[in-house]
Amino acid sequence: MLNTRPALPRTMLFFLALPGILLCMCLSCPARADSPSPENSVPAAAPANAPDTRLNLPENGQSRENPTAEASEESPCEYRSYAMLCMANAYPGLESEQLIPNLFDPLMSAIAPRIEEVNTFSNMRDNHLLWVPNVGGGYNITRHLSLFLQLGYGAGPVHTEDRAPSLFLLPLDLFFEMKRSAFTVTPGIDYFPFGMVEQRDYHGLMERLRAIRPTLGVRVPWTHAAYQAHVKLGLGPFDKLVNIRLGDSWNLWSANLNVGFDLPVNRRNQVNINLGRSFFFGRDSDFGGTVFSVTWKYLL
Repeated sequence: MLNTRPALPRTMLFFLALPGILLCMCLSCPARADSPSPENSVPAAAPANAPDTRLNLPENGQSRENPTAEASEESPCEYRSYAMLCMANAYPGLESEQLIPNLFDPLMSAIAPRIEEVNTFSNMRDNHLLWVPNVGGGYNITRHLSLFLQLGYGAGPVHTEDRAPSLFLLPLDLFFEMKRSAFTVTPGIDYFPFGMVEQRDYHGLMERLRAIRPTLGVRVPWTHAAYQAHVKLGLGPFDKLVNIRLGDSWNLWSANLNVGFDLPVNRRNQVNINLGRSFFFGRDSDFGGTVFSVTWKYLL
């Protein structure tokens, strides 16, 4: 008896592991020192033409600082643009696949009781294996509002191949393969009710956890979704009694509402985690559902 279960592709495993690898690298890197330590610093002689940054003490006892010194102590500017690497774990309804466990599998079991049930994308969804990589970029308009655009693509097959004795005294051969693909263009906006995380260096896990800021988000994805199916049945020497190929594609708009939070790693790296619900304006029973995503943001 042969059976091929859906397996997570090697490229998908790489995308799943990449955010964790980058997080470990950033946490292991020491924070950049803005000034030398007192033990190792050596006073340097000031050039003859250097501006005077000493305090001027007038006769009335009030201190007055030189304007040049104030300019030299300005805080560094904040980054507004950022690049994104996102992994989205989708849980679509896939109602159209219910014909397989409700009709096709019982029919095959009636002919060959020991035949294996057909694997579907619903099985992958239930095993948390539907991950779609996305890349993109965004811009922080204010401390409370950020716009971004993402591009995503995911594709892959699931198939079942089995042979079992049948009621017709000949072995029943089953081959069932499905392929699905989705390309998405996702504009979105995130709102930070308490402001964005501070762009600075952090020390230790607890300091990073205390700096977490919640987000409310809206996405309006455009999706090109497609599927193909190939079913082949045979009995003994008649290996192609049934040989059917099906396929279709759709261009669909949807809306996604989500909540989440931003976790700072260091001055230029942040991690966003959110959970939302997608509502498709067409075939929502197939494609609509819960979406969980993890996004790495690198400030530019």
